[in-house]
Amino acid sequence: MAYPQSFCFKKEYLTKDLADKEKNGYQNSSTEKPVLRNHTYQLYAFIIHAGSSSGAGHYYAICRHNEVWLKFDDHVVTEIKTDDILQKELRKAYILFYYRRWNYPIT
Repeated sequence: MAYPQSFCFKKEYLTKDLADKEKNGYQNSSTEKPVLRNHTYQLYAFIIHAGSSSGAGHYYAICRHNEVWLKFDDHVVTEIKTDDILQKELRKAYILFYYRRWNYPIT
């Protein structure tokens, strides 16, 4: 299964607090006009389990630092090309970590 590097929640999946803010608009610091924001999430790290079962195998992490993806495998840290992550590593993800981006207005 392939996982997205970014995604946007639909309004119906938001908490009541976020849905109310979405409905009423967000205040933009540069204008008085409310600005609606996407609730977009960006992948920044994931963990992979390599092994035949949860009781046996090996875990390693892949994390993004700025625009560079790094593989942390015990004491070895190596850079990974983005294409490799999308085609190979991300498909094996066990746990994914996303952060919320607030700076993308709905157009």
